[in-house]
Amino acid sequence: MKTILLLLFISGVYHLNAQTPTDARITAFDKVEYYPDSIVKCVYKTKNGINHGYAIEFNESGQATSIGKYHKGKKEGKWIYNNGSAYYFKKGEWEIGTAPGCGTGSAIQKEKFENLYSELVNSKK
Repeated sequence: MKTILLLLFISGVYHLNAQTPTDARITAFDKVEYYPDSIVKCVYKTKNGINHGYAIEFNESGQATSIGKYHKGKKEGKWIYNNGSAYYFKKGEWEIGTAPGCGTGSAIQKEKFENLYSELVNSKK
């Protein structure tokens, strides 16, 4: 009986912690989307409830994969990826993509990605 109560208590605490937005990836942004297993899928800055400003997308393992901006709810401008590639969007539509590190070198592009990621998750709302 003690084991059952302990398991119920632990699962209740885990559930509460899973729902508490203390992760910097969450608290620095206005809106969060999750995968079905509660891993963060994407975080957004918003304006009047619409995605507007920076967003960070994550894979199913919780690793940041892309960073870019939304304008009035649609992807806009340059989106950079953790592998050094970039894609350009206009009014939510993909325009052109580049190979990882195209023109600047993959290591430089990856460093830019990491620096921007760090800046965004450590910023205030």
